[in-house]
Amino acid sequence: MKTNTILKGTLILTCAGIITRLLGFYYRIFLTNTIGAEGLGLYQMVFPLNSICLAISSSGISIAISRYTAAHLASGEKKHSKDSLIIGMLLSLILAAASAAVLFFTAPVIAVHIFNDARCISLIRILSLSIPLAVIHNSITSYYMGKSNAAVPAAAQLIEQIIRVGSVLLIFTIRESKGLPVSAATGMAGLLCGEAASCLFSLTICSLTAKDFRIKNPMNLAGKMLHMAVPLSLNRVILSFIHSMEAVLIPAMLRQNGLSVSESLSTYGILSGMAFPLIMLPSTLINSFSAMLLPAVSGAKSNRHTDLVKKTIYTAYEYSMLIGIFCLGAFLIWGNEAGTLLFGVAQVGIYVTAFAWICPFLYISTTLASILNGLGKTKQTLFLDVSCHLLKILLIVLLIPKMGITGFLISFLVSEILLALLSATFLNSLYSVTFDVFQFVIKPALSLTISAGVALYFKHIFSESALADIPILFLLLCGCIMGVVYCFFMFIVLKSRVSPTTSK
Repeated sequence: MKTNTILKGTLILTCAGIITRLLGFYYRIFLTNTIGAEGLGLYQMVFPLNSICLAISSSGISIAISRYTAAHLASGEKKHSKDSLIIGMLLSLILAAASAAVLFFTAPVIAVHIFNDARCISLIRILSLSIPLAVIHNSITSYYMGKSNAAVPAAAQLIEQIIRVGSVLLIFTIRESKGLPVSAATGMAGLLCGEAASCLFSLTICSLTAKDFRIKNPMNLAGKMLHMAVPLSLNRVILSFIHSMEAVLIPAMLRQNGLSVSESLSTYGILSGMAFPLIMLPSTLINSFSAMLLPAVSGAKSNRHTDLVKKTIYTAYEYSMLIGIFCLGAFLIWGNEAGTLLFGVAQVGIYVTAFAWICPFLYISTTLASILNGLGKTKQTLFLDVSCHLLKILLIVLLIPKMGITGFLISFLVSEILLALLSATFLNSLYSVTFDVFQFVIKPALSLTISAGVALYFKHIFSESALADIPILFLLLCGCIMGVVYCFFMFIVLKSRVSPTTSK
């Protein structure tokens, strides 16, 4: 794949990801104002079931579709490039249909005995209907990713989010005009509508390019795809189950801390549906950066360019810490005000400020995981992820009943720090790359201090002006000033530094 193609595709996906996250952010705010924190808590508690079903039916097969499509094209077999799509989609649909049926018919058992709330029954059943639609959409977008065509996946992503938000607004307007209540099921109905629209779009685009074809050795190809997909799906399933355990445990442990059922769901809804999405808003940059790192490292390793691998690891450390330290400072300074203004809930601002400390470690662990996967160390990545998540669950059980939501913050922070340290240690055992504290921590911290001072001075000077009459806009302007000054100083630092010597 040409470098320009990779960069172009990354830019397209990044732009789509940013727009999608901003729409999703507005969506969260709207849901909060319509169904309340408790309803959002129910929605967030059920949603991990979607991740589990997609992990079983789609995650590994989607990667296999992308890889085998690329392989057919690379070997000049364009006539068979769609074979992997057809086979992969059929396999995914069989698994998706089974998963959806299990969810639909066991919804009462899951809702009452696992989530301890019968209100989850309707949410689970609506969610189950979206699973087959999602795997069709995932299969087709994976096929186009294999063809190095990022435009179709980006468009499908945007359409899904636009229809999801639009359908919820429409349902809300209709029910409000009739005096009917709006519940968490409205949000889940939006998910179903979004997946249906994305599925229809993907099928339409795919059918426009469809020609007569005949699958070459279908059983052989299915066997190869399953051989690749099963271990990848197993990784995702394990992690999805762990995330689901967290979603059930946190409200339960909060109840042991003395909160009522309603209070525990509200707190969980504020935490996972409001504060955490705000903290994760800048992660689009890290996700795009990580997506670029994996093929870069994989290619360098295949060509035995050890020095290039080391430089890539060094760059991963550098830029992850640059972004992570800036986000840490930005959320510490502006997080409380931003969370309260956006959601109208004081607790959101408090949680955002507290969770700011996670940013550098979360971003480092994300990029290092991408590098390890690019090096073919998927088993080691799974082991590290599972171990640290299990530690988080243990700490949740031990700390939340005694310390409340502070216990969750400590659990999350400890597990992310440990994951970052273990990933860095393991990577250092493969390629000796020194973590330059002065370059990665002290210089960004100094730049952050200067940029924060400039932004706060600007805020003080113009606090009585007309700009301050629009708090959100004024806050955004202050944050942009802080970001521009930070980037200016870090550009000088990066431009003036000597290329690192990574070999011992």
